[in-house]
Amino acid sequence: EQLIAFLRRLYQMPPLAPTGDGVEPNRLETLYLCPIEEALAVLQPHGPYLLDFEQDYATLCAQIARLRQSNLYRQPIPYSAMHGDLHLRNIMLKEIRPETGDIDFRLIDLDHFTRAGDLAYDLGELRTDIEIRHTDGELPDIVCPLHQMVTTALTEDAMARGDALFSARVALGQTRSLLKLTAVDVTQMVTRLALPPVEDAPNAPILIQTQLAQVQKYLAEALTLADQAEPLEATTDSQAVA
Repeated sequence: EQLIAFLRRLYQMPPLAPTGDGVEPNRLETLYLCPIEEALAVLQPHGPYLLDFEQDYATLCAQIARLRQSNLYRQPIPYSAMHGDLHLRNIMLKEIRPETGDIDFRLIDLDHFTRAGDLAYDLGELRTDIEIRHTDGELPDIVCPLHQMVTTALTEDAMARGDALFSARVALGQTRSLLKLTAVDVTQMVTRLALPPVEDAPNAPILIQTQLAQVQKYLAEALTLADQAEPLEATTDSQAVA
């Protein structure tokens, strides 16, 4: 509960929308779709080392094309504070008060912090980090209910502000985060291990294939949630302030 309260205070910070006469680029592109496509571009040359990559790549490209035709692409993203690299390791315990049981937190690695970001970006990254670390056995089972509580609380706050497409963008945030990690994994796999053709070394590519399957699930979830949501009234990104 105290972690949720801490994060709520962060995201209730007054947003600071960019000013200027120029037309701002589509924020779904800059925050989500461009990084997703950049990660795919890293993966593509290493396709021969991966299992069924051509099929996965075609599916992902088709999903991205659908996103550009969806409500999610056409509707503005409300501005909010955004850490920009919200992994568990960047949420630190600052102080524990034994007399009250209160816990103070602080955020580190604030190089990407902005007040003109998207809360969904952070939540998607945090969820992905927790899920991966739990799967790898780095986190106890108790963390799973905690991360669901954080998700529920922040989603309720966003919906109360009228951000009907918030959950769809969280799924996009998970997509961006996991695909970025997958691109790093593939680059390291090929460069450091000097893998032979995939049929001779099947184990490492299986992990990559599993990650790409999960990326496709996140994108499918984003598309489904976008189709189900009642979109905000159309306006420009510069008018959309959380």
